[in-house]
Amino acid sequence: SQSNDQVSLSAAVASEYLRASSVESSVSTSLQLEITRAAAQEASAAQAQQQMSNDLSTSVVSEQTRASTAEGSIAAVLAQESSSTAAITGTQSSHIASLDASVAVASSIANNNAAILAAEISRAQ
Repeated sequence: SQSNDQVSLSAAVASEYLRASSVESSVSTSLQLEITRAAAQEASAAQAQQQMSNDLSTSVVSEQTRASTAEGSIAAVLAQESSSTAAITGTQSSHIASLDASVAVASSIANNNAAILAAEISRAQ
């Protein structure tokens, strides 16, 4: 009877040991899967963050390039406008000088005509 109890106890201990080993193995596998899943999520989040950072950097550089190009275009248009205005002003000054000279010639002719007319009147009297 004692021998049977000892066998039953040994069998119970062995069965409990096997059950505990199985539970430990299952918990270990679950933990390993959870660690792997967490590491994959972390790697994915890091990759997404890096991609967002790269996209932002690309957008900033693109916007800087666009702004610089627009600034250059505006500067070119302003320079052209300034040049055109200077040319127009120069042409107007030249025309004014030419008109002044024409007025001086016309005035001189008028004075000569007046002198000739005065002489003719004087001679006719």
